[in-house]
Amino acid sequence: MTLPSSGAISFSDIQTEFSGSNPISMSEYYRNLGSVPRKVTSNNTNIPTSGAISVNQFYGGSRQGTYDSLTARTSSGTFNAASNAAYYHVLVVGGGGGGAATIESDGSVSPNFKGGARGAHSINSTDTVLSGSYTVTVGSGGAGGFTTLSLVLGSSGGTSSASGTNLSMSASGGAGSGSGSTAGQDANITTTSPDNYAAYSGTGGTYTGPGQGVTGGNGTNYGAGGGAIYNNNYDSGPNATGGSGSQGVVVFYKYVYS
Repeated sequence: MTLPSSGAISFSDIQTEFSGSNPISMSEYYRNLGSVPRKVTSNNTNIPTSGAISVNQFYGGSRQGTYDSLTARTSSGTFNAASNAAYYHVLVVGGGGGGAATIESDGSVSPNFKGGARGAHSINSTDTVLSGSYTVTVGSGGAGGFTTLSLVLGSSGGTSSASGTNLSMSASGGAGSGSGSTAGQDANITTTSPDNYAAYSGTGGTYTGPGQGVTGGNGTNYGAGGGAIYNNNYDSGPNATGGSGSQGVVVFYKYVYS
């Protein structure tokens, strides 16, 4: 937890945040010593490394945790926060939408003939203290459209969420056939080190067609849309199936105090 930015701060408050021994001595809390984070961060730069030191220099100060591990939930259920965790960062990704499918004998294609849209994603990179159990819902990928004659749109992906004490996050699923192109949308989750969000970013399924009796490409990894399929000859192949969107995921990034 972060110390207040104004008002009264006691020696006890400082010890609770940064740890230390009794009796409390301010000389324990110079920056670059064991209690105060060694890495200089914006909210600790007022704390000196030597010389005169006072309580007022600790406004907004916080102890910095070290990245420890992650837990990726790929199915709905319960996540139990570790008792030794300092805090968590959390990534929530919704399921990708399914791609459209159509069969046309005259070469015409509906303007709604599109791949699936990516699922939304939500990132909590604030140092959040979690304790106890958390309800996790992982959104499924939307099914691709299946048709034996005309245009059928893909289904939307499911919403993913994580909720419990100090945490309430959700990310909606991608729209079926909502990508804006015939290929499924990439999830497009960027990396923030050391929270490697991009490792959970999916790639959209490829468009397939024109062809006969084939299937649109499925989205891969997490949150990506499925590709569309166009069968251009009803007489030779009376079916077409769009690619499925990839499922969502909920990832808990654990930090500890070293």
